[in-house]
Amino acid sequence: MKRLYDLVRLNLTLFPGIVNYRSAAFLDPYYARMQQRQGPLRIALNAVSYTVFRLVIILRARKVARRWGWSKLRRAEAVRICLTRFADPGDVALYDIRDESGFDTVMRRFEHVGVSRAIANPATDHDRAITDKREFYRVCTRACLPHPRVLAERSKRDGWKLVQQPGAGPILLKPIRGSGGAGIEILASCPSDGDPAAILRMLEEAKETGGWVAQELLRPHPDIADIALDALPTARITTILDEHGEPELVTAVLRLAAQPGVIVDNAHAGGIFAAINFETGELGLAKYATAPGEFDRHPANDRPITGRRIPDWQVLRRLALDAHGDHFPAHVQIGWDVAPSNRGPMLIEANARPNVRVPQRATGMGIGATRHGELIRHHLENRTAAGRRFLTEA
Repeated sequence: MKRLYDLVRLNLTLFPGIVNYRSAAFLDPYYARMQQRQGPLRIALNAVSYTVFRLVIILRARKVARRWGWSKLRRAEAVRICLTRFADPGDVALYDIRDESGFDTVMRRFEHVGVSRAIANPATDHDRAITDKREFYRVCTRACLPHPRVLAERSKRDGWKLVQQPGAGPILLKPIRGSGGAGIEILASCPSDGDPAAILRMLEEAKETGGWVAQELLRPHPDIADIALDALPTARITTILDEHGEPELVTAVLRLAAQPGVIVDNAHAGGIFAAINFETGELGLAKYATAPGEFDRHPANDRPITGRRIPDWQVLRRLALDAHGDHFPAHVQIGWDVAPSNRGPMLIEANARPNVRVPQRATGMGIGATRHGELIRHHLENRTAAGRRFLTEA
């Protein structure tokens, strides 16, 4: 079912209207091109989609209103805005939109995959160095990019194989594909005698099917360990090629676990995040990804967040920029997860279609009002890819 969902999500593009569209201005080239290619059948499908959309919005608004504590008046206003701007009530809540103009610079949740596809280099559509975490870490190893040590790998065909001898500490198990922290587990420790056969048996007992990597468990940098709780925090940094083909940093957010006992920092796991100042590495207010709440101190332990600075920030941001420019230059846009760890900045993974919902919520600003939106429009206006491409990797 997850596979089918990914295929639909990656290949089905919604048109926000029937014949004409409503969108943020920086996406005009994207929708104008789509509009030009529409025939009678697509227009008919648009009409069906819009009819279903109107019904779904009313139901969605009730659910969002309960979660965000909206009054009936606020819910009715949100429905009106959503029907006018082809938007989801969840976006109205996340970005605290009060009138139609609030969507003038916002990328809506259904747009980021299609727009990312539109600006991407077709040669990178199924780049295994991005979609397969084993291959990503191999690239990092060859390029001497700092990353967690890979101790073992599992393939469906060959099972587990040791890459290097584990130490005595805990081991992190991660599926080779997937996102949102799904499937990640921690093994307490290796067999005390370090016997390779015993280590492989332990790994096989833990994961006997599918593709996996086993890594050393990194710890947070001591300067932010108090707000990291039990998860390794990561900075989600988006880099995109500028008008001259050089990577430019356009979004930066620190992700944190919201509660003790949670081993991942992702928003999908109920985490919180704070915008990072590009120049100084200073943190802004922390927020939940899909629920109300803004904090200048951590909700679990009252430790300060706002005003803190990411340790080794200049090294960390340079790592993402150099990795993009030197080792992934064919990609137009990449979302990097970089951890401020006790061993310095570490590349955790890369994403070809980084979601914009978190940075828009963190900054309180639609990306259409930022350099990110400006560069997306630049690539939409200068795209060279022609024809349809079928994507199979999420």
